Amino acid sequence: ALRSPTAAGEGAVDSIDAPVLCLKGSTDKVLFHVPDEEAWHSVDVDDPRGAPKRCGGQGDILAGCIGTFLGWSKLSTQSQPTSLPAAAVATAAASVVVRSAAERAFARNHRATGTVDILNEVGEAFHLEYDMLEGALSV
Repeated sequence: ALRSPTAAGEGAVDSIDAPVLCLKGSTDKVLFHVPDEEAWHSVDVDDPRGAPKRCGGQGDILAGCIGTFLGWSKLSTQSQPTSLPAAAVATAAASVVVRSAAERAFARNHRATGTVDILNEVGEAFHLEYDMLEGALSV
């Protein structure tokens, strides 16, 4: 029997302490498990932006953005204004930024969009999305 992507994702990370998983799709889903809780939690990143084409290496851009946001949250001296784990917030925020960058890259390059084109838009996407993300990440 086939399992849903959510069930498959949960099974893949059951042995990791407080894991966070990003299931990419038309709606990105951030799954996370809080230590000492049995239940899995999820946040849907229901952002219609992006590009109708995925490129090899786009997940690497997402991983780099997640690391950046998580690093910023760890360096922040302000308390986090949400009960969500910092890694879950960083993952959702990175998803928004990468979708924005992909949309901008596709608008410029159309079907010829490659990973480098998306990477070149990440800085502007960070800038455009920063006001929305600032409160969530306390950077």
